[in-house]
Amino acid sequence: MIIYPDKAHVDMRAWRSKGSYRRAWPLEISAPPKGVPQCKNCTDLSYVYVAFIKAGPFQSVPALKLHQALKWYDGDPGAGMGWYIVDKMCAYECPMCMGASRVADPDPEPLPEWQPPLRKDLM
Repeated sequence: MIIYPDKAHVDMRAWRSKGSYRRAWPLEISAPPKGVPQCKNCTDLSYVYVAFIKAGPFQSVPALKLHQALKWYDGDPGAGMGWYIVDKMCAYECPMCMGASRVADPDPEPLPEWQPPLRKDLM
């Protein structure tokens, strides 16, 4: 089970309140295999994801508007099997590892002073 930050829960509740057909699903993303992940919550991606569903289920692929995507869902008691239109997907900072890194290092390193790149033809 993925742990989400409070902001994600607030956004999911607000999305669902816009209409009974709207759903917000947490997405489990698999990280590329590179050993055992240190963070079990996000598998070292540093973010957790939510798909905000606009409509569905459809038995065949529906027409989409710009910036929309599809998600197939196998179904459960709350939602039927079929294609769902994803209106937007959001990434939230993982509360397990991103919060811990900020506590461990509250003062970020200062950025180096910016200098324009040197042109090779002037050297």
